[in-house]
Amino acid sequence: MIAPKNAAPRDAEGRYRVMVVDDSAVIRGFFRRALESDPTIEVVASVGNGQSAIDSLRRTGVDVAVLDIEMPVMDGMTALPQLLAIDPSLKVIMASTLTVANAEISLRALARGAHDYIPKPSTAAEIHSADSFQRELVETVADYLERHPVPLVVDPVMVASSGSRLLREDAVATLTGRIFPLATVVTPNLPEAQALTGLATEDRALL
Repeated sequence: MIAPKNAAPRDAEGRYRVMVVDDSAVIRGFFRRALESDPTIEVVASVGNGQSAIDSLRRTGVDVAVLDIEMPVMDGMTALPQLLAIDPSLKVIMASTLTVANAEISLRALARGAHDYIPKPSTAAEIHSADSFQRELVETVADYLERHPVPLVVDPVMVASSGSRLLREDAVATLTGRIFPLATVVTPNLPEAQALTGLATEDRALL
């Protein structure tokens, strides 16, 4: 269920909870990596068909569901109204290769209550080079957060213990430009604070 205005998100740590529904394990993993590049988003459920999504939503509330259209057992168009019947305030983003080629299906999804839709990569090559899709996916969720403001704690994880950067520059730009302004408080660790401010370790008293 989407947190109402001025209410806290479901996640006790202030993150928004997302369910990914796709029959491809590769695509589900891709969605997870793309979404969790934003530290305010956590994928709490990852399932392979519409029926599993319904069962999962009955057990665990989420803020947003990313829902494929073509799946075995139960497809996304059949699952969509049933998911909304369980939680009418759930925001569903349709993600399918069909949304590019078939505008009618996309319009039907919106008419049945979907919040938005985005095309997903359909080949291995597209998955490995889909920076634009990753940006679009994270920004679609960010759009929702901007329209539904709630108290938000942002704890950015941007730097690995080895010192390697975990977020691409475009993800950092989305984080600082769109997510930080919505935050009630930002709690970076020292490496993240240094990366965000440009101050060196010796300047930590200024952080």
